[in-house]
Amino acid sequence: MAHYAVLRDGVEVAAVTGTSYEGTGLANDVEVHYAVVAVDGHGNRSPASDAVAATPTDLTPPDAPAPLVADRGDGSVRLSWTPSQAPDVAHYAVLRDGVEVATVGGTSYEDTGLANDVEVHYAVVAVDGHGNRSPASDAVAATPTDLTPPDAPSDLQAERDEALVRLAWTGSTSPDVVEHVVRRDGVDVAVVVGTEHVDAPGDGAEHLYEVVAVDGHGNRSAPVAFLLARLREEPTTTPDEGAGETGGLAASPDGRFVVVGTRARREASDLNTAYELHLLDRRTGAVRRIAPLPPSATGATDPVGAAAPSVSDDGRYVALATTRALVPQDTNGLLDAYRLDTATGTWALASVPPAGRVGTTAGTLLQAGASVHATSPTVLLSGDGDLVVFYSARADLVPGDTNGAVDVFAKRMSTGAVVRVSSTPTGASLPRAATGPALALTPDGSTVDFPATSSGGPTVLYRAVLGPSGVASVRVVSSVVVGGRATEYGVSRDAGDLAVSDDGRYVALVTPHKLGTPTPGAVWSTGLAHRLDTATGQHVALGTGQTSAWEHRVELDPTGRWAFFSTAAAGVPEDTDGRIDHYRRDLGGDVAGALVRVTVPAVAGAGPTGAVTPAEHGRLLAATGDRVLVLTSQPLLPGDANRRRDLYARDLAAERVTSPLG
Repeated sequence: MAHYAVLRDGVEVAAVTGTSYEGTGLANDVEVHYAVVAVDGHGNRSPASDAVAATPTDLTPPDAPAPLVADRGDGSVRLSWTPSQAPDVAHYAVLRDGVEVATVGGTSYEDTGLANDVEVHYAVVAVDGHGNRSPASDAVAATPTDLTPPDAPSDLQAERDEALVRLAWTGSTSPDVVEHVVRRDGVDVAVVVGTEHVDAPGDGAEHLYEVVAVDGHGNRSAPVAFLLARLREEPTTTPDEGAGETGGLAASPDGRFVVVGTRARREASDLNTAYELHLLDRRTGAVRRIAPLPPSATGATDPVGAAAPSVSDDGRYVALATTRALVPQDTNGLLDAYRLDTATGTWALASVPPAGRVGTTAGTLLQAGASVHATSPTVLLSGDGDLVVFYSARADLVPGDTNGAVDVFAKRMSTGAVVRVSSTPTGASLPRAATGPALALTPDGSTVDFPATSSGGPTVLYRAVLGPSGVASVRVVSSVVVGGRATEYGVSRDAGDLAVSDDGRYVALVTPHKLGTPTPGAVWSTGLAHRLDTATGQHVALGTGQTSAWEHRVELDPTGRWAFFSTAAAGVPEDTDGRIDHYRRDLGGDVAGALVRVTVPAVAGAGPTGAVTPAEHGRLLAATGDRVLVLTSQPLLPGDANRRRDLYARDLAAERVTSPLG
């Protein structure tokens, strides 16, 4: 045999000496038939082999697609890539973590149903029409994440509190919310975990507040918004008639709601010239008389107007003592303690037993004395307005009151229950009799401080802590340690000579005892103001150390750090007018800071004239260490020439003085 003849479709196309042959240049996908004939050296040809058929096909893989881009989604990843340059690509295979998960005809794919926060890796392979697969693209990684914003918070409320804005809202209902962002006029100003925030915009302008909820992946909800109106500008002129001439003044802790007396007409229906108590909302400017007199009324003889009021935190309730019958069943013509619900206009007797009947003994009383300048009994309200605390000599307010003395009582108006505060936890009488009118109550109604006296010792300061069923504990707090032993000292019992911080830890008081000296049992001829830390027993003097002039009208800011008092003594060199002024001292760190004169006259010589009298000791109430309300005869505004006591609001930090009554 010399060679082999290769026949394609019966036509010889090649002669080969070996036993293989590759036919090239054929059209793919067209079937051809082959046979082989053996040929010897003399040209003799064998019979053709059995014919076989074959169909040439494309076996060349396409180019790889590039580049592959992955964009994460919420439980998904979106892929896109540049197509392969090969013209015969039929589709693309998508591989996730090495496993083919999809076949797509285009150049993009979205992989869904993935777990968030779990990294996955992708590659793409081009596949031509003959199933040839390209090399895989460069792999890319992506981590699906939560991109669904939470539900928006709701019910955003904003209220001004002097220079501050108090915000509150209902949180988002989405379970994955981790914080809220507060925005003012389109700018983030705070990140808050809860649902309340206090903002300090620094002005009284209109502001748009928004709150958005933010989930753990940083997604922000749609905002809930509140447009805060421009702050009401408080007047800077005082009424010609003055205010607080009897000294009665009460205010809510934030200073928004104020109860004060004036002869000025500040209500449209007020046609008289009488001195009446008014309830003022400083935020809105709304004013109302709490017990209006008829148009013919004149002067300052109304017993309601002469009362020393107290007001609840929200301004809804007002308490006071008066001989005026404010309910039909009050027929005794004696002093009784009342509470007014301003929302309903309803007065209710507080100084009565649970059955609610008046008696032949006054429901409350003012215990007079040489050093007592108060003109009305003290009646106090808890912050929620439900607890009314007062002095009374009635023996029928609680069972078992047989001491025949004045006691301090607390009445829960919602239930009618009465507790004798000046008693032991077992209900027994104390060894001393409660002696007012000084009285202090923490806003939560849990702690009551009151003086008490006996024939054999000083008037000391007691503290009673109230529990769910009555007095939980009672002790004397006006004491110092001398020679390792507690020595009680006496305190002034005048109204305004006692104050307590909101948490009850700090007490401001007035005492003639020589505290801070080796002989605290001895006394000065005057009473001096101190702050007592009931937790440590430490006393800090509020004054300069002078002992010739009385110090009265003590007050503490809610924290107890800032203490206030009034005196005719000059506390600072520039105080040269010899009149009574209010002073502030910073006691942060239990160290006495510098004195600051609160009642600095705006015009020299425009204040009170003649001899200094106790009536000049006007009341001061502190909303903070800087923001106070004060009744004073000193003219704190340039236009005040009435030479009367007036009500002022002073911000010591902002150096701003206004006249709430205008």
